[in-house]
Amino acid sequence: MQSLIDSAELMLESGGNDGEVFEDLRIWLTNERNSPELLPGGQRLESMIQRARSRIELEEDSLLNSNEYSEEYSLRVTELNRLKYLVTNLMRTRLIKLELLCEYVRRKEVENINNIGNLSMVNDREEDIHAALKIVTPSEWKFLQKFCKLRTTYFENSFVNQLTNPDMASKGQGKDNIVPYIEPDWFKFVFCEVVEDLGTVTLRPFDARPENEDEDELELNLPKGTRFLLQYRMVRELLFEGKVKLV
Repeated sequence: MQSLIDSAELMLESGGNDGEVFEDLRIWLTNERNSPELLPGGQRLESMIQRARSRIELEEDSLLNSNEYSEEYSLRVTELNRLKYLVTNLMRTRLIKLELLCEYVRRKEVENINNIGNLSMVNDREEDIHAALKIVTPSEWKFLQKFCKLRTTYFENSFVNQLTNPDMASKGQGKDNIVPYIEPDWFKFVFCEVVEDLGTVTLRPFDARPENEDEDELELNLPKGTRFLLQYRMVRELLFEGKVKLV
């Protein structure tokens, strides 16, 4: 299994194997469902989805023009429906998380844009902005911009902005000068499976607070196939490197 960033390149390879593409989509969907944050996608993920859609359309046309209703035909229809399911559910899962974590994701992406070549969200080309995205796809970025504007414009001073725990909010606009700003639950426990022999690994918590200097590191022996339960912040780095997958 490749890293989360590199795995999206799989569908861009002209000689890519359909079985590998299907398996990579399945793993990505499982990781996305179980992780508390929106996993990094960017333009690579968008290209991956577009390539999958193209394959779906080609297969649908091929089946439509087929006059044989054999066992092979039934298998092809089944596999086509499985691919549709993976693509649709991956997009739906990311959309749900994007709505929940909208302010957090937007601020992180604005930081990414500002850190690359001093891009200006007002003056620079849309293509350059999209190239700087690390978490969302270009299509998700457009949705995110509109969604955040919608909440600020039409839900200010409404009950929607009162539902957020003040301890998880940051100062901004809205009722009592607070806009919902929910971070991913880094302390969520997740089940993981090791996909390659890692030997003895020292796990360090992601997003450790400066005030918690005594947060412990964890040393584990992780042979291939090992399954374990840990807080997400402890395995995030391994997940991004493609060394473990969530189950």
